[in-house]
Amino acid sequence: MRVVVVGQGPAGLLTADWAHRLGAEVFVAAAADGSLALWSGAWDFRSFADSGEVVRDPWQWWDLHGRQRGVAWNREDWVRWWTRWRDTWSAAGIPLAAGAELPSHNRWTPTAVGRLRPVFVCPAWQWAADEPEPVIWVGLEGLADTPIALASARYHALTGMTATGVCLPRPDAWVPHWSGLAWSVYVDSEPGRQWLTEALTRALRDHAGTSPVLMPQMLGQDGCETLIGQLEAALGRPVREYALLPPAVGGIRIRDRWKRALKRRGVTWVSGTVGAVRKEGVQFRDTGELLPADAVVLATGGILGGGLWLSAAGELFNTGTGEMVPWSGRMEDLARAGIGTEGPAYRAVGRVVGGFDSDRDGDSGAVNLYTVASAMEALFGERTAGEGWQHSEEGP
Repeated sequence: MRVVVVGQGPAGLLTADWAHRLGAEVFVAAAADGSLALWSGAWDFRSFADSGEVVRDPWQWWDLHGRQRGVAWNREDWVRWWTRWRDTWSAAGIPLAAGAELPSHNRWTPTAVGRLRPVFVCPAWQWAADEPEPVIWVGLEGLADTPIALASARYHALTGMTATGVCLPRPDAWVPHWSGLAWSVYVDSEPGRQWLTEALTRALRDHAGTSPVLMPQMLGQDGCETLIGQLEAALGRPVREYALLPPAVGGIRIRDRWKRALKRRGVTWVSGTVGAVRKEGVQFRDTGELLPADAVVLATGGILGGGLWLSAAGELFNTGTGEMVPWSGRMEDLARAGIGTEGPAYRAVGRVVGGFDSDRDGDSGAVNLYTVASAMEALFGERTAGEGWQHSEEGP
């Protein structure tokens, strides 16, 4: 089977990975980087109830409310697909903070302004804890996204735990308006690592104890684990990151490692804006060229990036106005909306599919997982239950 995935955000890369593992020839068609550059890298399951209260046990929440949301999985299904997601990231060289087993509950991870939010799983470089603890909150002079006085005071007020604020001075190489991404490029260099190690050692010289050091998310793009190990050895305490505003270095790390792993395994990238799904495959808007496909999976965060959204119930909406777009409900009539005809098998995946509000509820990871796995089951059938699944032991 020849599968074309439109989009390279979290749902697009997961679709490409799993379709390839199930034996398909996979092409990823994308005109932009995808939304991983906007994410810290954490995947949530369910963070908030409809009332707005924090959900500590997302497994129980889905057991009680999943079918009301149109999600037919039971706990066994969730375990199976979360386990495959975890193994997929491990094969791509993305370490998880949760360890070998799936978490039994949500943990806490900090924002740049000192608040805590629930998180289900996150990369090993990001701080996450079962309960708040005393921390050393580090900021950088010249990085506006790190308001140390505000963050440390708010963390203490919310948790009752000490949050010692430390601000590192600018290095000689600093350039005005450096973002977290620019800082990460700098500390990937040998001079940058040396500056950071020395600056942190000086700043923490008078701070006894082993409280974790929370750094802004800028500890390098390619070698952050090595740098974290060096800093922990020099400081004698854990070092982790907290997320900053986009561009998100953690999400970029994940995107780049995942893409490299997929390309090594034979997934092909095609650059361009897809304008329509035709009988023979997908057609690019700018060149008119057709990329043949037996199956097309739309993972664009909005159908074809064109402002249309197809719900799990088959309703078509204009994402700009929220208005329903009249159509017959038949896939072959989508051409009237400018996005398709009868032809290849056609699925939509991602956190906007099915009417979920992941920004409000904190369930984008679960919705991505559910929609991608459902697409795999529709396209490949029983092979997704185990037979035909290609496991990979490769690293980054």
